[in-house]
Amino acid sequence: MLQVTDLHASYALAQVLRGVSLEVPESRVVALLGRNGVGKTTLIRAIMEMVPPQVQAGSVRYAGRELLGRTPHEVARLGIGLVPQGRRVFRSLTVLEHLAIAVRVPAHTNGARWDAERVFELFPRLAERKHNRGGALSGGEQQMLAIGRALMSNPSLLLMDEPSEGLAPIILQQLGDQLLALKQSGLAIFLVEQNVGLALKLADEVYVMDRGQIVYHGSPAALDADATVKQRYLGVG
Repeated sequence: MLQVTDLHASYALAQVLRGVSLEVPESRVVALLGRNGVGKTTLIRAIMEMVPPQVQAGSVRYAGRELLGRTPHEVARLGIGLVPQGRRVFRSLTVLEHLAIAVRVPAHTNGARWDAERVFELFPRLAERKHNRGGALSGGEQQMLAIGRALMSNPSLLLMDEPSEGLAPIILQQLGDQLLALKQSGLAIFLVEQNVGLALKLADEVYVMDRGQIVYHGSPAALDADATVKQRYLGVG
């Protein structure tokens, strides 16, 4: 579904991505792990054609179509939804207004479409808070809203950039269960994370990035058993 091949990208004179290649198959969850500053968010931005960074070389293909050279809204219309790092919730808009402005009817619909009621089924807390403004929501509620907003575009692929960031353990556990339900719906997900436990719980395949390069690719079980990779690149035992 998504194929990134030998991608190079930079911010001004700082080279960040150095020949990144990876794939996200249809209906699979692929996780990208790595420490802060290794290039994970830069990769997400490059896939979405957000500037910066500047892409110097490589290819990003989605469902057989080249994404490089398109605008971010063109990429989104092809069926890619984005849950950005930091949530990017509008403080003055209500939950319902956030969902309403994100509606997109896909050219081809496979299975049930996402609407506000389906989002509320996945995130019951948002139903309770549907008339509250974004600025009045907790961090966990804002993260649920950011995911729900992305789902309203009815994507075939969901890009998630650090969804666990800043969440309390009990909220993170709830979010993990909700993301597992989302996975079981058959939606393809590219999950960029630092939380190794969450990634191993959700992913079918795992990549590890270091200094703008992919240094590991394997199954969650294989990564969990590889103490050397976890310690060297992720800082966990």
